[in-house]
Amino acid sequence: MWPRLAAMVLLAAGLRGCVAYEYEHEFWLKVDGSGSVYVTGRPELWRAFKGLEAQGDDADALRQAARDLFERSGLRVRKVTITHRGGRAYLFLSANFADINALAGTPAFPDLQIALRPQDGHLRMEGRWSRPPARPGPPADAFGVIPPIALFLLWNQRAPLFNKSSRDPRAS
Repeated sequence: MWPRLAAMVLLAAGLRGCVAYEYEHEFWLKVDGSGSVYVTGRPELWRAFKGLEAQGDDADALRQAARDLFERSGLRVRKVTITHRGGRAYLFLSANFADINALAGTPAFPDLQIALRPQDGHLRMEGRWSRPPARPGPPADAFGVIPPIALFLLWNQRAPLFNKSSRDPRAS
């Protein structure tokens, strides 16, 4: 009982020190590797993670800088908006891409390594987020790499997808 209680106290004490990033990517994929991405985050985090060039809080400049960043990376931008939650601005962008394999290392995704490939009649996805070597910024996590990316995937029964981090034994 005492070890469990000690673990609970340590966990509760450690939660105060956790860094909460208000930034997310959501990918929707088709089996041909094309798809859509939705990115939401506070403008200062866009600057830190994506190198967004716009300074200050000028809404038009933020929207245009985000659009330019993704279009330079070969994506077709569908929507860029700024919303407010709790008195803070959030920049939202949605865009389509032709091939997820072409996103890694682009200006919009300098921090992404990703590969979607057929293997043994299935699609296998591997990927990770990490800080680009040339860009200083906030720590990703205690190990220096953001944990495996979370993807929302669209697939059909003829080509199921296995993420390397899934628990399916065939994914190893």
